[in-house]
Amino acid sequence: ARAHAGIVFAWYLMLSGVARFLIEFIRINPRSFFGLSNAQAASLVSILAGAVLFAVVRHRPAATRRA
Repeated sequence: ARAHAGIVFAWYLMLSGVARFLIEFIRINPRSFFGLSNAQAASLVSILAGAVLFAVVRHRPAATRRA
């Protein structure tokens, strides 16, 4: 079965964001936002963007989805 347009990219955003967030715990970088490094804050934005994209693509009516 073929994935809907945008689903793979949404998963990429979420999974790469999680990986980057976790890797940043073992790196020594200055903390800036709420005790998080800049890369961790950016990864949270990536995870959120991926989740929003995933929700939008999954809840699109079937007629507007690409086959």
